Amino acid sequence: PPSFVREAFNNKELTDDLVNEIIKKAKATLPEPPKGTISKEEALEQAEKAKQAKADSKKK
Repeated sequence: PPSFVREAFNNKELTDDLVNEIIKKAKATLPEPPKGTISKEEALEQAEKAKQAKADSKKK
């Protein structure tokens, strides 16, 4: 996230454009994730849905 970039560069004055450019370049250096893998956010989302479904099933 942009706030992380500002913190990492210890520079609160970075413009949004500059921050986004840094993020874009950083992402370009990352290898493509293997097919079939999901992001941490997606994994957390799925875990949350599963937890909710389990809670709902206990109500019945």
